[in-house]
Amino acid sequence: MLPRPTTWLARALVAAALVTSASAQWYPIRAVPKPIDFATSQNDNLFSLVRSQDDIHALETAIQELSAGENDAAVRRLHELLRVDPVGVVPVAPGRYVGTRSAVVAVLANMSPAAKELYERFARREASGLMTAPLQTLSPARLTQLAERFPSTQRGLQARLLLGDRALERGDGLRASGH
Repeated sequence: MLPRPTTWLARALVAAALVTSASAQWYPIRAVPKPIDFATSQNDNLFSLVRSQDDIHALETAIQELSAGENDAAVRRLHELLRVDPVGVVPVAPGRYVGTRSAVVAVLANMSPAAKELYERFARREASGLMTAPLQTLSPARLTQLAERFPSTQRGLQARLLLGDRALERGDGLRASGH
């Protein structure tokens, strides 16, 4: 017995829809933002935002140092950028900008395993008290300090998750999503 033409057509349409929706799915690509030169002039587009050429140059230098395997210098440079709390933006494509702090954190998060281990050791030296104290005993202010000063270390990530958990326990979902 042959299937009715409408049944066959319905099955074919469902299969086509599934194939189309599956091919439309994409996975986000983790990429390190690479600063570029301004396409026209420094005053184009977001002219009211601060663009520190010193911070942009330090970020570019750190990326080059990481590429060359000079992890110690790059880690120190990136940490210094976080320490001074950079403001402003970094141009990453014509008309596209990323916050300087976000760009630094992305570079730190995507370093090689050797550079990450070096950064972990550097962070333990810089903030031994914060890095060794049990997270449950730290105040919210100290947890925030740990999460912001050392965002890509294991302790910094754990502190951020704990802050989010505590916000959820208080019923503050919006604040939890920010961690």
